[in-house]
Amino acid sequence: MPIRVTQPDDEDGKYWFDQHAADAVVAFFPRYLKHFKGEWAGKPFDLSPWQENIIRQVFGWKDKNGNRRYRTVYVWVPRKNGKLLDLDTPIPTVNGWKRNGDLKKGDQIFAESGSVCNVVHAHNPVTPDQCYRVVFSDGTFIDAGDEHLWTIERKNPSAKWDIVTLTTQQIVEEGITINRHDAKNERKFRLKLHNALQPTSKELTIDPYLFGAWLGDGTSSTGSLTLNDRDRVEIVSQFPDDFEYSESCFKNSCARVTAHGLRSRLNWEGVINNKHIPNGYLFGDEHQRRRLLQGIVDTDGHVDRVSKVEITTVIEQLSKDITTLARSLGFKVSCIQEIAKLNGREIGPKWRINFTAYKEDNICTTSWHVNRLKPRPENPTRSRTVQITSINPIPTKPMRCITVDSPSSLYLAGEGMHQTHNSTLAAGVALAALMGDAEPGAEVYLIARTESQARIVYDFITQMISQDEMLSAKLTAFKTAVWCDELGAKIEPLTGKPKGKHGLNASCIIGDEMHEWDGDDLYTFVHQSEGTRRQPLDFLISTAGQREGVGYEHYLLCEAILEGEIYAPDTFVFIAAADAEKDQNDPKYWTYEETMADANPGYGTSVKPETMSSEVAKAISNPRKENDVKRYYLNLWVDQAVRWLNMARWDECGHAKDGPVGIKDIGLPQDKQPVIYRTTNMRWAKFEERFIGRRCLVGVDLSTIVDLTCASFVFPPDDNFPLWSMMPRFYLPKDDLEERTKRDKFDYQAAADVGALYLTDGEVVDYDFVREDIIAMSEKFQIAVIGIDRWNSTQIATQLGEKDLEVSLFGQGYASMSGPTKFLERIMLQKRLDHGGHPVLRWNARNAAVTRDAAENMKPVKDKSTGRIDGIVAGIIGIGIGDEYMNDDSKSVYDERGIL
Repeated sequence: MPIRVTQPDDEDGKYWFDQHAADAVVAFFPRYLKHFKGEWAGKPFDLSPWQENIIRQVFGWKDKNGNRRYRTVYVWVPRKNGKLLDLDTPIPTVNGWKRNGDLKKGDQIFAESGSVCNVVHAHNPVTPDQCYRVVFSDGTFIDAGDEHLWTIERKNPSAKWDIVTLTTQQIVEEGITINRHDAKNERKFRLKLHNALQPTSKELTIDPYLFGAWLGDGTSSTGSLTLNDRDRVEIVSQFPDDFEYSESCFKNSCARVTAHGLRSRLNWEGVINNKHIPNGYLFGDEHQRRRLLQGIVDTDGHVDRVSKVEITTVIEQLSKDITTLARSLGFKVSCIQEIAKLNGREIGPKWRINFTAYKEDNICTTSWHVNRLKPRPENPTRSRTVQITSINPIPTKPMRCITVDSPSSLYLAGEGMHQTHNSTLAAGVALAALMGDAEPGAEVYLIARTESQARIVYDFITQMISQDEMLSAKLTAFKTAVWCDELGAKIEPLTGKPKGKHGLNASCIIGDEMHEWDGDDLYTFVHQSEGTRRQPLDFLISTAGQREGVGYEHYLLCEAILEGEIYAPDTFVFIAAADAEKDQNDPKYWTYEETMADANPGYGTSVKPETMSSEVAKAISNPRKENDVKRYYLNLWVDQAVRWLNMARWDECGHAKDGPVGIKDIGLPQDKQPVIYRTTNMRWAKFEERFIGRRCLVGVDLSTIVDLTCASFVFPPDDNFPLWSMMPRFYLPKDDLEERTKRDKFDYQAAADVGALYLTDGEVVDYDFVREDIIAMSEKFQIAVIGIDRWNSTQIATQLGEKDLEVSLFGQGYASMSGPTKFLERIMLQKRLDHGGHPVLRWNARNAAVTRDAAENMKPVKDKSTGRIDGIVAGIIGIGIGDEYMNDDSKSVYDERGIL
């Protein structure tokens, strides 16, 4: 759809266009304003054609008194591409590592102080003109764009260090070594190490010290540790009291110490015969991580007489984890791969982790280690910094930036956890309104949902002021406001509620990202304060969001104005978006290149076609990203829920090595074979006879009594069947079947004809039939437990319990559903699921949508899905109920990998 914009006219002389005023404001942007980030940093703010059109209309049209015609301006546009670290750059978060390309708003990462900060914007990727690999003295590197900002220390000619902020390109042009006659390739730039990370504590299955000791000197397949006599007593004294310990003699002055019950906990963590540090331990609070490191150093570390600590391992993943652990505590760590030798014979690789520590760091407890550590010197040492050792050009590739709410705008990135910098028409409009109107006592307010969001535009404004001599002379930027002495005017960010904000007299309001607003009480309050102003201006700019809340209400208002349903001559609307009607009618519409070009006025310049194509390709293979593409790239409003399962992957899970089963193979007469199933995979029809005698879990989704109900029999892997198998049994009342078929757009009768659905008598689902069918199946399978959703299930749960079947009520909130929902997605993507191609279950899978909460928990949601999803919900309940009931002495998949 082409850009939709208000088409102004003079309305029989009521309004007129002031060409001089329009030209003056358009000229103000490149003359006084400069970009300060991204690939345009330092360049004049030349308006794009679509931006210039908005500015001309808003500042050019006047009423008969010579005041601005437009008092309210709405600009709805997709987001621009931003700045500029490689998408694969690892970023430490409170829950573990994430790729830069996978970060999203709300993710919690770390500032250079070690404190937790929030991602407030995850900008779209862009391909810079030049990419560089920046290598540091600890052996790590970061791939960054030429305009990426670095806040670093630079050695000046007097050999002292200054703090500067430079782009990657500026560092390259300066050179990374000092050119003095007495300097021998001395490095010019360095970064200070961050402080210890400060995430919240985690609930851990194993005491961190004991776990660290086992990682250092434990037997991979058991809960035993081999400790030397020198340290054994001190180490065991650090162990927790919730285990019983036994000791036995071992060779070479060592003892075998066994913690009874430890193996089962190690098995639960998935580390038996797979030594590594799970994320919960790797990103626990500082005390938990320090205790973990103490256990490793006490058992497997060496401390030399200059306070250097060394840990050696032959397990590569463990070396990476220990390196991350030490870095998370603020140490400068190097990890070197070498060849391990035994009796002079090479036996494979080993990894040596080295860092310098002092007594105050508390990284060990045994007296032998502690006595070798030196006190921390008074002056900082090189162990608190890393130098930039090289910067080399690399092939260009998509990169992105994020904006964080840390006070310094710095965050930690890369395996080395090095600090780097964080990432505009609205800012320019604010300055143009303040300076261009020249109104004494002007008050420009920046409105946003959160303080960090409001300060994004505010920081843009202060940066623009600092780069221009005239603006710097007339405006003073303070922490909370920009002040103009000459006019007695100001620009100030505002957030929160109207309470306590009396006495305002706004002349201009800049509203940012309306789709995120919780409400518009603050905006309404400030808007009402404009009553005495001669020509107030509200400039509201946003991207599309979810079809709910105040942002969507404002968008519908804009639609009505453009359609002529509402007469608002003082309101200017600009909407750049894809065609919502075409998106609804054509499932592939959002994937077309012409759709991207139509929706983005900056397509080919600030919006990179290759970046958009890459994001679309990712969303095609991962439907959960589809809504993000539609919102951020195409400016389409979406529901909260998102399509969930990739149907190509789903279908791959219906075929197995035992060969295909056709409709003729299930014993159905030719005249009873529905046409739609003549060429369909029918493996599911053989599941009942194949799985006789196997242990299973049952999830029951009763839905409503007039709709689809499902009992899903979930078979965890065993020695003969390596996959998770799902055998659903669906039930539907047969009355009004034709009406149900039309409503749900699914041929229930054909499904019933092939045995994929059971039609019960009457107008409602016969719960007695469902109960008796489950009881009949219990004679064929070993049902461990039956999980039933709590809604309207008391009677059937009681009746099944009376048949000596274990029944547990299962909630459908995030707490219960998120784990098994993610697990089902994972085993599907890993092709560890076998559903036999069941047609009704496939239809449910295609319909399924999920919703997520702020903590990234997810669950399927019925009222947001496009059709019935009862089979998927029942399967998730069946998986989830096993987390409690499958952990006994018998062998199960949980003993190997756990439910999550």
